[in-house]
Amino acid sequence: MADIVADPRLNIQLVPGDTVVVARQQRYFLAIGAVGQTASITQLNRRFPFEDRNLSLADAIARAGGLQDDRANPSAVFLFRFERRRTLDRLGIRTAEFAGEEVPTVYRADLLNPSMLFLSQRFPMRHNDLIFVSNAPSTDLLKFIQLVLPLAQTAANIDVITR
Repeated sequence: MADIVADPRLNIQLVPGDTVVVARQQRYFLAIGAVGQTASITQLNRRFPFEDRNLSLADAIARAGGLQDDRANPSAVFLFRFERRRTLDRLGIRTAEFAGEEVPTVYRADLLNPSMLFLSQRFPMRHNDLIFVSNAPSTDLLKFIQLVLPLAQTAANIDVITR
């Protein structure tokens, strides 16, 4: 119905004997990695319904809870999708080594670049797209410190007790 409203040329005259099938297929996208709020324990489902006819990459990131301030690398946001071969061919991307009509494709968004923020508002999402937000390099250091610090504190406490 939304297609007919958007494009009146699709509103064709029905005649007796025509069969009309109306089906609704819910569209989803996935968001994994450093997305969502770390304080929330309710956001366990990383599969999100579109809920809108048109959904942009920026909308999808926001719907997934945004980038985690303490973990995300805003310059390493990736969108994984199966892209139509003819689309990639028109862009000058070689697709000969891939079989089939759909080619696994990865798009990278550097959200530290202001122009990419504008582009992400116009980049359309598709059913079954997957967003992956990489961890910031400092996250690994923080994880290491969080692992070592309790051990160092325990060793210091033992040293104090044994004196």
